[in-house]
Amino acid sequence: MESNLIGKDACGFGYFTLARTVFERCGFVGSIQCGRHGAGICLSMANTIIRNCYSTGNISVLNAEYSDETIGVGGICARSIDSQIENCYFAGTITVEAEYRSNSYLGIFVGSSRGSAVKNCHTLHGEDSDIQDVIGKSYGDGNEYDIASYATVEDMYNIADALNEGQEEAVWQNVPDGLPELVAR
Repeated sequence: MESNLIGKDACGFGYFTLARTVFERCGFVGSIQCGRHGAGICLSMANTIIRNCYSTGNISVLNAEYSDETIGVGGICARSIDSQIENCYFAGTITVEAEYRSNSYLGIFVGSSRGSAVKNCHTLHGEDSDIQDVIGKSYGDGNEYDIASYATVEDMYNIADALNEGQEEAVWQNVPDGLPELVAR
């Protein structure tokens, strides 16, 4: 889906999801301008699965009117509780142009995680990012992370084979001089 989203809280697909929600083979391209919370796929999730998804969205937190509130942002998900993210990538940017409270959760891939697993995922982690942590905050036990970081988008051009690892059939394909795409069904 290609979009330009603007809101106090904004994300590509799911605002708040609960038990047994599955996001599969989704992609977000575009921009998100938010005042408080933003994410490429799902804003806040519990007992949810994100599988074979990607975001190349550019997320900007511009919260001048919400500066006294906690903000949360992640390239794929802002807040993950007892959930799984598998075979996904984020190749966008995150810009924070506002003051925020110390209890805010800001991560390049996931803003905050509690009891969640992130497996076989890949993220852009360029030097010019406003956020340095791949996972913003980890709470409790049971968090599991397997995330490869890349300095440039070009470094991510041939990661389809890595994204396909452990899957019964190829879901991703490399594109000449471009980011991996989902294979058509």
